[in-house]
Amino acid sequence: MRQGRGSLPAQARANPYGGPRIMLLASSLLVILILRRTRAQPMAIFAVMLFSGAAANSTAALLVGHNGALAFLCTTFSILPFAGAHSIGFGLVGRLSKRAEEQQGHVSVALQMALLSSAATFGAQVCTVCLAVIEGFVALAMALPLIFLVAATAEFLAGFVALATNQVLQAEAEYSNPTDQAQQDMEESMLAET
Repeated sequence: MRQGRGSLPAQARANPYGGPRIMLLASSLLVILILRRTRAQPMAIFAVMLFSGAAANSTAALLVGHNGALAFLCTTFSILPFAGAHSIGFGLVGRLSKRAEEQQGHVSVALQMALLSSAATFGAQVCTVCLAVIEGFVALAMALPLIFLVAATAEFLAGFVALATNQVLQAEAEYSNPTDQAQQDMEESMLAET
Protein backbone atom coordinates (compact mmCIF):
# COMPACT_ATOMS: atom_id res chain seq x y z
CA MET A 1 0.00 0.00 0.00
CA ARG A 2 1.31 3.43 -0.93
CA GLN A 3 1.73 5.81 1.92
CA GLY A 4 -0.78 8.65 1.95
CA ARG A 5 -2.71 7.50 -1.14
CA GLY A 6 -6.10 7.80 0.52
CA SER A 7 -5.41 11.16 2.09
CA LEU A 8 -4.85 13.20 -1.07
CA PRO A 9 -7.49 14.04 -3.66
CA ALA A 10 -7.18 12.64 -7.16
CA GLN A 11 -5.70 15.93 -8.43
CA ALA A 12 -2.51 15.12 -6.53
CA ARG A 13 -2.29 11.60 -7.93
CA ALA A 14 -3.11 12.27 -11.61
CA ASN A 15 -0.42 10.99 -13.98
CA PRO A 16 1.35 14.11 -15.33
CA TYR A 17 3.22 12.09 -17.98
CA GLY A 18 1.85 11.14 -21.33
CA GLY A 19 -1.53 12.82 -21.63
CA PRO A 20 -0.46 16.42 -20.96
CA ARG A 21 2.68 16.11 -23.08
CA ILE A 22 0.71 14.70 -26.00
CA MET A 23 -1.93 17.43 -25.57
CA LEU A 24 0.77 20.13 -25.57
CA LEU A 25 2.27 18.81 -28.80
CA ALA A 26 -1.14 18.33 -30.45
CA SER A 27 -2.42 21.77 -29.44
CA SER A 28 0.79 23.46 -30.62
CA LEU A 29 0.50 21.76 -33.99
CA LEU A 30 -3.21 22.62 -34.17
CA VAL A 31 -2.47 26.29 -33.50
CA ILE A 32 0.15 26.31 -36.24
CA LEU A 33 -2.33 24.69 -38.63
CA ILE A 34 -5.06 27.21 -37.75
CA LEU A 35 -2.69 30.15 -38.19
CA ARG A 36 -1.46 28.86 -41.54
CA ARG A 37 -4.86 27.95 -43.00
CA THR A 38 -7.11 30.70 -41.63
CA ARG A 39 -7.06 34.41 -40.94
CA ALA A 40 -7.58 33.82 -37.20
CA GLN A 41 -5.83 36.27 -34.88
CA PRO A 42 -3.11 34.75 -32.66
CA MET A 43 -4.36 36.46 -29.50
CA ALA A 44 -7.91 35.20 -30.10
CA ILE A 45 -6.57 31.64 -30.34
CA PHE A 46 -4.52 32.18 -27.17
CA ALA A 47 -7.66 33.48 -25.40
CA VAL A 48 -9.55 30.30 -26.31
CA MET A 49 -6.68 28.23 -24.94
CA LEU A 50 -6.67 30.26 -21.72
CA PHE A 51 -10.42 29.82 -21.27
CA SER A 52 -10.04 26.07 -21.87
CA GLY A 53 -7.36 25.91 -19.19
CA ALA A 54 -9.57 27.89 -16.82
CA ALA A 55 -12.42 25.43 -17.40
CA ALA A 56 -10.10 22.46 -16.76
CA ASN A 57 -8.73 23.99 -13.56
CA SER A 58 -12.22 24.91 -12.33
CA THR A 59 -13.36 21.35 -12.96
CA ALA A 60 -10.29 20.04 -11.12
CA ALA A 61 -11.02 22.25 -8.13
CA LEU A 62 -14.77 21.75 -7.90
CA LEU A 63 -15.66 18.35 -9.34
CA VAL A 64 -12.71 15.93 -9.25
CA GLY A 65 -12.59 14.90 -5.59
CA HIS A 66 -11.17 11.35 -5.65
CA ASN A 67 -12.08 10.55 -9.28
CA GLY A 68 -8.77 9.60 -10.92
CA ALA A 69 -10.08 9.52 -14.51
CA LEU A 70 -11.52 13.03 -14.27
CA ALA A 71 -8.31 14.23 -12.61
CA PHE A 72 -6.29 12.82 -15.52
CA LEU A 73 -8.57 14.59 -18.04
CA CYS A 74 -8.32 17.86 -16.12
CA THR A 75 -4.53 17.55 -15.94
CA THR A 76 -4.41 16.84 -19.66
CA PHE A 77 -6.60 19.79 -20.67
CA SER A 78 -5.05 22.20 -18.18
CA ILE A 79 -1.91 22.15 -20.36
CA LEU A 80 -3.65 24.05 -23.21
CA PRO A 81 -2.63 27.56 -22.08
CA PHE A 82 1.03 26.49 -22.05
CA ALA A 83 1.04 26.01 -25.82
CA GLY A 84 0.41 29.72 -26.24
CA ALA A 85 2.25 30.96 -23.17
CA HIS A 86 5.50 29.20 -24.03
CA SER A 87 5.46 30.77 -27.47
CA ILE A 88 5.59 34.25 -25.91
CA GLY A 89 9.22 33.80 -24.87
CA PHE A 90 10.19 32.56 -28.32
CA GLY A 91 8.33 35.49 -29.86
CA LEU A 92 10.20 37.96 -27.63
CA VAL A 93 13.56 36.43 -28.51
CA GLY A 94 12.65 36.44 -32.20
CA ARG A 95 11.63 40.11 -32.12
CA LEU A 96 14.73 41.07 -30.15
CA SER A 97 16.98 39.25 -32.61
CA LYS A 98 15.19 40.74 -35.61
CA ARG A 99 15.43 44.27 -34.21
CA ALA A 100 19.14 43.81 -33.50
CA GLU A 101 19.66 42.45 -37.01
CA GLU A 102 17.89 45.45 -38.54
CA GLN A 103 20.04 47.81 -36.46
CA GLN A 104 23.10 45.70 -37.22
CA GLY A 105 23.67 45.17 -33.53
CA HIS A 106 24.32 42.13 -31.40
CA VAL A 107 21.94 40.44 -28.98
CA SER A 108 23.44 38.60 -26.06
CA VAL A 109 22.77 34.87 -26.11
CA ALA A 110 22.60 35.03 -22.30
CA LEU A 111 19.79 37.59 -22.55
CA GLN A 112 17.92 35.36 -25.00
CA MET A 113 18.26 32.33 -22.72
CA ALA A 114 17.18 34.39 -19.70
CA LEU A 115 14.04 35.54 -21.56
CA LEU A 116 13.21 31.96 -22.60
CA SER A 117 13.81 30.62 -19.11
CA SER A 118 11.71 33.34 -17.50
CA ALA A 119 8.83 32.85 -19.90
CA ALA A 120 8.88 29.09 -19.41
CA THR A 121 9.12 29.07 -15.62
CA PHE A 122 7.40 32.24 -14.41
CA GLY A 123 3.92 30.71 -14.15
CA ALA A 124 5.21 27.66 -12.27
CA GLN A 125 7.11 29.90 -9.86
CA VAL A 126 4.04 32.00 -9.13
CA CYS A 127 1.88 28.89 -8.60
CA THR A 128 4.46 27.32 -6.29
CA VAL A 129 4.65 30.45 -4.14
CA CYS A 130 0.82 30.73 -4.04
CA LEU A 131 0.50 27.05 -3.08
CA ALA A 132 3.09 27.49 -0.32
CA VAL A 133 1.19 30.49 1.06
CA ILE A 134 -2.12 28.61 0.95
CA GLU A 135 -0.50 25.57 2.61
CA GLY A 136 0.54 27.86 5.45
CA PHE A 137 -3.13 28.17 6.36
CA VAL A 138 -4.72 24.85 5.32
CA ALA A 139 -3.70 21.22 4.73
CA LEU A 140 -2.47 20.06 1.31
CA ALA A 141 -5.72 18.20 0.59
CA MET A 142 -7.59 21.52 0.88
CA ALA A 143 -4.82 23.66 -0.64
CA LEU A 144 -4.80 21.83 -4.00
CA PRO A 145 -8.39 22.70 -4.93
CA LEU A 146 -7.74 26.28 -3.82
CA ILE A 147 -4.65 26.63 -6.03
CA PHE A 148 -6.64 25.22 -8.95
CA LEU A 149 -9.22 27.96 -8.34
CA VAL A 150 -6.46 30.58 -8.22
CA ALA A 151 -5.08 29.24 -11.52
CA ALA A 152 -8.55 29.17 -13.09
CA THR A 153 -9.18 32.77 -12.04
CA ALA A 154 -5.81 33.91 -13.41
CA GLU A 155 -6.39 32.12 -16.72
CA PHE A 156 -9.91 33.48 -17.00
CA LEU A 157 -8.68 37.06 -16.47
CA ALA A 158 -5.74 36.48 -18.83
CA GLY A 159 -8.21 35.29 -21.48
CA PHE A 160 -10.04 38.60 -21.30
CA VAL A 161 -6.72 40.49 -21.44
CA ALA A 162 -5.77 38.48 -24.53
CA LEU A 163 -9.09 39.38 -26.17
CA ALA A 164 -8.59 43.05 -25.28
CA THR A 165 -5.06 42.93 -26.67
CA ASN A 166 -6.45 41.34 -29.81
CA GLN A 167 -8.85 44.30 -30.19
CA VAL A 168 -5.99 46.78 -29.76
CA LEU A 169 -3.86 44.95 -32.31
CA GLN A 170 -6.75 44.93 -34.79
CA ALA A 171 -7.30 48.66 -34.27
CA GLU A 172 -3.59 49.34 -34.85
CA ALA A 173 -3.66 47.20 -37.99
CA GLU A 174 -6.42 49.36 -39.43
CA TYR A 175 -4.26 52.47 -39.08
CA SER A 176 -0.99 50.94 -40.22
CA ASN A 177 0.07 48.90 -43.19
CA PRO A 178 -1.57 45.49 -42.66
CA THR A 179 0.96 42.67 -42.57
CA ASP A 180 0.99 39.12 -41.34
CA GLN A 181 4.08 39.72 -39.17
CA ALA A 182 2.37 38.94 -35.82
CA GLN A 183 0.91 35.75 -37.24
CA GLN A 184 4.29 34.69 -38.67
CA ASP A 185 6.04 35.43 -35.36
CA MET A 186 3.61 33.26 -33.42
CA GLU A 187 3.89 30.44 -35.97
CA GLU A 188 7.68 30.54 -35.79
CA SER A 189 7.65 30.55 -31.99
CA MET A 190 5.21 27.62 -31.89
CA LEU A 191 7.45 25.68 -34.31
CA ALA A 192 10.49 26.45 -32.17
CA GLU A 193 8.62 25.14 -29.11
CA THR A 194 7.82 21.79 -30.68
